[in-house]
Amino acid sequence: MDFLNRLDNRDRLILGIGVAVLAGVLGFFLFYAPYAKKVQAYRLEVAAKQELLAWMEEAAAEAGRLRAAGAATKGSASTSSPLAVIDTTVGRFDLAAALQRVEPAEDNGVWVWFENAVFVDLVNWLQELQQEHGMLVSECTADYQNAPGLVNCRILLTY
Repeated sequence: MDFLNRLDNRDRLILGIGVAVLAGVLGFFLFYAPYAKKVQAYRLEVAAKQELLAWMEEAAAEAGRLRAAGAATKGSASTSSPLAVIDTTVGRFDLAAALQRVEPAEDNGVWVWFENAVFVDLVNWLQELQQEHGMLVSECTADYQNAPGLVNCRILLTY
């Protein structure tokens, strides 16, 4: 306090303005900047979630169309082994590289695993399996990947 009392009015005014500017700069960098950064991160996250929702709605609509097409053609089941059908058809849809595992399941089913499969190719492949071979999708779990249009999925096909 003694220091402030020794200063004349002009120096006190300059010191007060300097302290106010310093407080404003510190307030900006300590409070506002981190808040603005979090808001921007949340905006980006919301945009990504909206994009994922749109993709999932499109996939659900396509799954409904495939289910309806499969129900209409269920009577035209193929006489080939499901494993053989899967093995021969994945190549036509450029899914051979994405196919990771195929194994029989209970109740006339086959589990099929794909990694980094192109979603559109996968849907077209499933459509052919339903229309041409009478295989239906009983369960499907798909994980959206960072690259657009790619999914990791696990599918239970029944015949």
